[in-house]
Amino acid sequence: MKNKILSICIAGNTNVGKSSFLNKLIGKDISIVNKKKNTTIESIIGIYTIKKTQIIFYDTPGLDNNKFNQNKNIKINFWNSIILSDIILYFLDSSKKFVIDKNIIKKVNNENKKIIFVLNKIDLIKKSNLLPIINNLNNNYKIHDIFPISVKKEIGIQNLLNSLLKLAFIGDWHNFSNKITNKSDYFLSTEITRNS
Repeated sequence: MKNKILSICIAGNTNVGKSSFLNKLIGKDISIVNKKKNTTIESIIGIYTIKKTQIIFYDTPGLDNNKFNQNKNIKINFWNSIILSDIILYFLDSSKKFVIDKNIIKKVNNENKKIIFVLNKIDLIKKSNLLPIINNLNNNYKIHDIFPISVKKEIGIQNLLNSLLKLAFIGDWHNFSNKITNKSDYFLSTEITRNS
């Protein structure tokens, strides 16, 4: 059986659980989790390898902060992550009224990239409220799929992962199978210091 590969950009507003999801999946804190806006300044690369499949994750800064619009380097890193990715996981906080950046959705659609909406924090809402949210997203956006999850309660993560693994295609791996990030120990330690 040949190796398979998939590159994924994790996008969304601040504090929707992007970094928490990546850390949970990788099994180590490689991306900062903080209530401060735009804690993730640089796109963090996480590497998830299982059997013959490797998934490269790009964790990007929150889209709803002035820094994102004003800082040229942040925007360049974000769009580079989009371009390098096969799939875009667009995270949404299902427990709050959310705003989706339609311009980004449009640009991603123009690039013929698959978009998957990830409705995080479903443990904080009534089950009866979930279906209307999903129907609204399906009716208003051109997307590949929607997955309701709770990173904190570990609900739905495996279903999402199984779906992503099915989208992987035959190709050469970018990193060794025992690596979980391309960032150095020094980079990770400085990120932890910046978070404290």
